[in-house]
Amino acid sequence: MNNDLIVISRPIELELIRIPAGEFWMGSDKSQDGSAGDEECPRHRVELGEFYIARTPITHRQYDVFARFIQKKFDVPTGKADHPAVNVSWRHAVWFCNWLSERTEKKFCLPSEAQWEKAARGDDGRVYAWGNEWDGRKANTMDGGARMTTRVGMYSPQGDSPFGVADMLGNVWEWTSSVWGKDSTQAKFKYPYNADDGREDLNWGDEYLRVIRGGAFNFDRVHARCAMRYRDAPYNWYWNLGFRVVMK
Repeated sequence: MNNDLIVISRPIELELIRIPAGEFWMGSDKSQDGSAGDEECPRHRVELGEFYIARTPITHRQYDVFARFIQKKFDVPTGKADHPAVNVSWRHAVWFCNWLSERTEKKFCLPSEAQWEKAARGDDGRVYAWGNEWDGRKANTMDGGARMTTRVGMYSPQGDSPFGVADMLGNVWEWTSSVWGKDSTQAKFKYPYNADDGREDLNWGDEYLRVIRGGAFNFDRVHARCAMRYRDAPYNWYWNLGFRVVMK
């Protein structure tokens, strides 16, 4: 039995990878990463407990099971059932997690941005999931020219994180549970990261933006870095924005 991998078969098929408890380097040091922005500095150590994260973003095929259950119209694009589910707001992603928790009797949620970042880069502070040097063959960004979403796992294993998590960079932006703030140009919750300072409260109003991570197929390599932080309103949905889940 592989204790680092859990497979769920109902109500959807889902692979989850164990991320061990411990410290990791979060954020960026501008002397080591020239693309780093102020909002992702300073680099600092963060302690996290063990959690399991979905190996890939939630796909159209998986999300459609949820949409049918809540009787919400959700059109799966032809030939893209195994592409990341997009056009999903933060609110609906949270709803999906609640539904999955009820159906499995396990606790599912969106990853915090700290959980997301550790799953993407491991504990050594690397710039990209695979190391410190950019390689456009290992992620779906505008540098590669795909210009659309690709099947989840298409860049695996070469683009995987140290834990074997796929599609952390490129393909689609991913929602996290973390609050950014009201103003898109000024983060309310800055670094060092502190999970107990209110940024992980799910009850902030819709005027508060949530952090998104990972870049997307129509963004360049600067956005496809493990420490890159971006944001969007929880009621918005786009063709390049999806999510993955965490099991605690």
